[in-house]
Amino acid sequence: MPLLRLRIDLPRLRQRMDSPGAGCELAMVEAITFDYWHTLLFDTPEGLKRARELRISAMGSVLSRIGHPFSPEELNRAYDESGQRIMRVWAQDADMSARDQVIIYLDCLGVNHLDRPPEDDLAELERAYATPILQTLPQLCPGAAEMLRSLREAGVRIGLVSNTGRTPGYVLRMVLKELDILGFFDVLIFSDELKLRKPNPMIFFHALCQLRVRPHLALHVGDDLRCDVGGAKAVGMKAILLDRGHGEQKNFDIQPDGIIEDLFQLSSCLERLERSV
Repeated sequence: MPLLRLRIDLPRLRQRMDSPGAGCELAMVEAITFDYWHTLLFDTPEGLKRARELRISAMGSVLSRIGHPFSPEELNRAYDESGQRIMRVWAQDADMSARDQVIIYLDCLGVNHLDRPPEDDLAELERAYATPILQTLPQLCPGAAEMLRSLREAGVRIGLVSNTGRTPGYVLRMVLKELDILGFFDVLIFSDELKLRKPNPMIFFHALCQLRVRPHLALHVGDDLRCDVGGAKAVGMKAILLDRGHGEQKNFDIQPDGIIEDLFQLSSCLERLERSV
């Protein structure tokens, strides 16, 4: 499967977005972007297990109906194998659509392109693959809704920059709507739609362009040092690491502009950044 490869001239990109004054420090935050998973929302091990079961069961039912029956063991084995193939793509900071993931899953089941289902059946398979999360919704991280509401009332533009997994961006939007926070966002960027994954700085560049804000006036909040902090800082944004203490983060020689332990600390962290200018 061909991957989108971009050569990025970061100094030129930052000069374009940040002029005048290369290296200008944070004077005022006009826009804040957030990571999705483990920053604004979280899932439980039970929820993840249930979503897997629902996905495999629904895919198996559709495949059986269209003349491709498989045993539960075959479906589970193909699911794990397809996951390994997908992660090899993710390791290149690239991504793919849910439809592409479905086709990889079919390949792992031995359904080659000659036996591939027609478009209507592929669409049904994609729905079965993409939507289990709607039956086992994740939860909002403590303070997420209140924090987003406060930023909105303060006139800050809000974006979301998220890597996706088995669940594509168009379904994650439905989750935000179900949890009643979709309306807080001005911009939503999902990796499966751009075919790019954090920490590729171009995914942050797309968010900045849509938010119409220069990098030094924007800040990103996320829980991954490499993907969130490293990616945002590479394009000239400030970045705050949300460190919940669930595990050590490799150094990567990346320094966040602030560290918080929960979203309730974001306001005071922003105030410290403003005072340090």
